[in-house]
Amino acid sequence: MFNLGKRLSTPFGLLGEDPKLSFRTKKSGISRLSETQNIPESDESYWSQYYLLFDSPSDVSNLIAPHDVRRALSTAPENVLTLLAVLVKRLHFLLNDHTFPSETSALPGLSSLYPGTTQRNPNKEALNCLRVLSRVLPVVFEGDADQGRVEEQLWLRTAKAATSNPDQTDQTNQFVIDDEEDEDGPKSPKSPTAQPIAAQVETEPSLGEKLINAVLDLLFCCGFTIPRKVQVDHHKINYMIWVKGIGSTADIGTSRDLESNKTEALRLLLVLLSKQIFIPPSVALTMNTPALSVLTQRTPRRRVLTLLCSLLNISLHPPNLSPLPLASMPYNHLVTRAMDADAVPESAISVLCTLLDYQSNDARDRILNSSAGAEQGEDVESAPTSKSNSFRYSLAKLHRASDFEFILDGVLAILEQNLSALNGLLPGSRKGIPYLLEIYIFLWKMLDLNKKFRAFVMDSDKCVDLVAYLLCSCLEVKDKPQNQGFCRALSYIIQSISSDFSLGAKLHLPVRIAVPAKWATAGTTGDFMITSIYSIVATTSGTLTSLYPALIITLSNISPHLMHLTITSSARLTSLLTAFSSPLFLLADESHPRLIYFVLEVFNNVILRHLQENPNLIYALLRARPVIESLGVFTLRGAIREVKKREEAAKGPNKGKGKLTGNGERDSPNLSKEKRDLIQRERAMEPPTPEELESGLGGDETPVPIARMSEKARGKMREDVVQEEKRVCTYPGVGDFMAARITIAELSPKIQELQANGSRASSTAAILDLLRSANLSHVLPPVGPLAPRRFQWSDASFVWLNSLLWGEIYVRGTTPLGIWNATNVRLFNIKHTPQPRRVTDTVQTVMGGFWGGGTAQSAPNPSSGISPPPATAPAGP
Repeated sequence: MFNLGKRLSTPFGLLGEDPKLSFRTKKSGISRLSETQNIPESDESYWSQYYLLFDSPSDVSNLIAPHDVRRALSTAPENVLTLLAVLVKRLHFLLNDHTFPSETSALPGLSSLYPGTTQRNPNKEALNCLRVLSRVLPVVFEGDADQGRVEEQLWLRTAKAATSNPDQTDQTNQFVIDDEEDEDGPKSPKSPTAQPIAAQVETEPSLGEKLINAVLDLLFCCGFTIPRKVQVDHHKINYMIWVKGIGSTADIGTSRDLESNKTEALRLLLVLLSKQIFIPPSVALTMNTPALSVLTQRTPRRRVLTLLCSLLNISLHPPNLSPLPLASMPYNHLVTRAMDADAVPESAISVLCTLLDYQSNDARDRILNSSAGAEQGEDVESAPTSKSNSFRYSLAKLHRASDFEFILDGVLAILEQNLSALNGLLPGSRKGIPYLLEIYIFLWKMLDLNKKFRAFVMDSDKCVDLVAYLLCSCLEVKDKPQNQGFCRALSYIIQSISSDFSLGAKLHLPVRIAVPAKWATAGTTGDFMITSIYSIVATTSGTLTSLYPALIITLSNISPHLMHLTITSSARLTSLLTAFSSPLFLLADESHPRLIYFVLEVFNNVILRHLQENPNLIYALLRARPVIESLGVFTLRGAIREVKKREEAAKGPNKGKGKLTGNGERDSPNLSKEKRDLIQRERAMEPPTPEELESGLGGDETPVPIARMSEKARGKMREDVVQEEKRVCTYPGVGDFMAARITIAELSPKIQELQANGSRASSTAAILDLLRSANLSHVLPPVGPLAPRRFQWSDASFVWLNSLLWGEIYVRGTTPLGIWNATNVRLFNIKHTPQPRRVTDTVQTVMGGFWGGGTAQSAPNPSSGISPPPATAPAGP
C-alpha cells in the first residue's frame, strides 16, 4: 500500500526525480551519446532508456533533438551506429518474443511513469524503437556531421565464409520451370552446357535491410497492427490485406490502437525512404536510395503484393466509413487529433506514391521503342519490369474491371469529399483531404503505368467527372503561391487526359458533379473546360505562366471534338486569342509565340471539322477580325512600335516607372532585360522622324530600315536580333491560321449583306442562322489527321515531380512531430513564413487534453513553402 502511494506521487516530483528530466539533463542521458566514446552494446542500463523511457511520439521529439544526434555523429559516430543496432535487435527480439504483442493495458506506460513497478510493456518497447529510429535516421541521412560514415555502415552487407554447393553440378540437366518474372530478361538456352560452379560468397543482410524487414513484419503483426483473430497457431506475422478492395473481399477489422500502431510503423517506413530529400536534384536520377532499392527490387513478391494492395486499399478507403469513433460527425476534426481518421491513409498514400515514383539509376523503366519508334517520330514508350521496380510492375499488371472500378470510385469519392468540405453549406464542418496531392499523383501514375486502366477510365462517363474535379482543384488553389507546383501537376494531368480520343466523344455531356456556384457555367463539359482554363489564365496575373502551355494544349487537344459552344465559352476563346496576340505578351517570353499558335489551332480545328455546329464561336471569330488581320502582317519591328505606342498612350509623359531612354521614352518594366536591349537596338535602326531631322537628332547618317536592308547589311547586324526576329515571326506562320482567314473572308461579306437588307438587319439570331447553314468545304484546306499532344516525361520532369511529392510530405511532417525539421534538405529549397495561430488550433490543443490526443509540440511551427531549385523545372510539353 505504501509503495503504491509512493509510485503515484512520483510523477508529480514529490518523492522522486522525473526520469525523463534526468535523461535530458544528466550525464547518463542523451548527453552521454556524444561525450563518451565507444559505449559498449552490452551497457543495457544505458541503451534500454531509448526503448523504455518514452510514452508518446512527442516525448521522443522533445527529449531527443536533431542537434543531439548531430553532435554525437561528429564526436562519437560509433555510438549512433550502436544505438541503431540496439534498436533493430530489440525489434527482432520482440518479434520472436511470445509476450509480444501484449494485450492493451488500461494504464499504458505504467512502468515508465512509476519507476518502482516491474510491469513490462512489450508494445511500448516496440513503439519506442520505431519513434527513436524515426528521430535519429533523418539526421543520419543528411550525412553532414560524419560525412555519411554511419549511413554507409547501415547498408553494409557483411560476408559469410565462402562455400560451394556440390549438389548444383548435378542439377544442370534438370527441368526448370520459368517464372513469369523471367519474361523481362533473356531466355536461357534449351540445352544448357554444364559449367563449373565457382565458390559463392554469401553475405548477411545489412542492418538497414534487417530494419526494413522488421518494419514490414510489424505492419502485419497480429495484435499489434492487425487483429489478433487472424493469427494462425503461434505465427504472429500474417501477411493479410488490411481492408477490402483489390485482392480482398472482406475487412479483417481494426481498432484505434491498431491504427495508431500502424501509423507509427508507416512513419518509420517513410523516414527510411526519405533519403531522397537529402540528394541534390542534379544527381537525383543517378544515385540509388538504399531503402527504396531494397523495397522495390529485393523484396519477395508475396510481400510486395500484400503491401501494395494494403496501401492502395486503405488510401482509397472512403473516409466517412472509418471505424474510428466520431469519424462521421461534423466538426470532429476540431475535437482532437487523436481521432483523426486520415492518419493511416495519409501515411499509406505517401509511402505508396514514393515507391511508385522511384526511378533512379537501375530502377528506370525499360524503353520499348527506343530505335524504331523514335525514327518514325512516335512517342517513346517505356514500361517497368519486375527487376527495376516491382511495385510499378505489379500496378501495371492489374487487369480486373472490379479492381479498376474500385480505384476510380475511391479516387472520385475522395475528390468529392474534398470539394464538399471546402465549399459546403457548413464551412469548416468537414476537414479537407490533407493528402489530395498524393491522390492526384497516384492517379497520374496509374493512368501512365496501366494502359488497361486508362482505357477503362476514358471509356467510362466518369472521366467527365474526373476532369471536372481536376479543374475545380486547380481553381481552388491557383491563388495560393505555395500551391503553384500542385497547379502545375494538375495541368499536366489534364493535358494527359485530353490527349485521349475517348474524352472528345464525351465533351457534349453535362457536368454531373456539384460544381460550386462561383465556378459553375452553363453548357457542356467542353464549355466548362474552356471557361475554367480561361479563369486560371486570366485571374492569376501572370504568376502561373508555367501552366499556360499545358492548359492551352489541352484546349487544342479537345478542339476537334467541340460542338455547340455557348456564347460565354466562345467569348473566352476569342479573349485568349486577343490577349496572346498582344505584341507586349509575345515579346515578354520566348515561349509565348507558341501559345498563340495553339489558340489558333483551336479555331482551325473547329472550322475544319464542326463549322456549322459552332455558330457562336464563328460569330465571335468574325468580331475578332482585326486580331486575325494583325497577325497576318505581324513583324518584329511593328510589334516593338506597338509596344512603344501603348506605353506612351497609357503612361503619359511623367507617369512611367520604367527607365528613361536616351530619347526621353520609358522602357516597359514588364519586359525582360533582353527584350529592352532589343528594343534599344531596333530604335537605333529606325529612320529618324521629321522632328529629329529638323533638330539634328537623327545624326549624319540615316539608318536603313530592316525591311529594306540587303542580305549583306543584315549579316552585319547582331546575331541575336536576327534570331529574335526569326523566332517571333515563325509563330504563327501564314498556314497556321489559313482556315480562320478564309472563314473571315468568305463569311464577312455575307454578314454585311445580311445586315444591310431586311427587317432583321441587326438581329443576332439571323446571323447565327446563316452561320449554321454555312458550307466552306470547297475553299477550306483539307482536314488533316488528329495529332493530340501528350505530356512527355523527361529527366527534369522526373526530378520536379519527385521534389513536389517530397516537398508536400516534408511540409506535413513539420507538425506536430517535426520529423525532418532542422535537417539539411537538398532536393528543394525551403522558405519559412510565420503564420498566426488559428482558433481551430487552440480548440484542438485544449480539447485534445480532455480526450487524450494532445500531441502537438510546444514550439511554434512555421508554414513552409517548398520551391524546387531552378534545375528541377521540367521541360515544356
